[in-house]
Amino acid sequence: MQLLRHCGIVALALLGCILSFSLPLAMASGERIEPFGSEEAFLIAGIVGMVAHYIKKLATGDVTGSLADYFLRDYPGRSAGAIFGYGMAAATVLATGAIGSMDMWVAIGSGITTGWTCDSAFNKGE
Repeated sequence: MQLLRHCGIVALALLGCILSFSLPLAMASGERIEPFGSEEAFLIAGIVGMVAHYIKKLATGDVTGSLADYFLRDYPGRSAGAIFGYGMAAATVLATGAIGSMDMWVAIGSGITTGWTCDSAFNKGE
């Protein structure tokens, strides 16, 4: 339970960082301020994609245990590889500027797909 609380604190801190960078930029440029832009949606959706891949593996019996066990205790090196892979994929896509011009739902779909694929490719489990 304490680990779940810590994960929630980390998630809120990441969300705060995303908002602290995106909102001032939007305000300075005079654009309409939205709670999330396509870039933020893409990043959050990637995490959702990784968690969805864990749920699929749990449902098919490929892994047992909690989400924290899967990512932190049982396969920490492979999880780090998946997160690093997603980070590099996200950095590449965001650097092109393509996500910013996408519709929000397209960015979310792309993020989920990218997160799922990175977890599937790097976090094989045993």
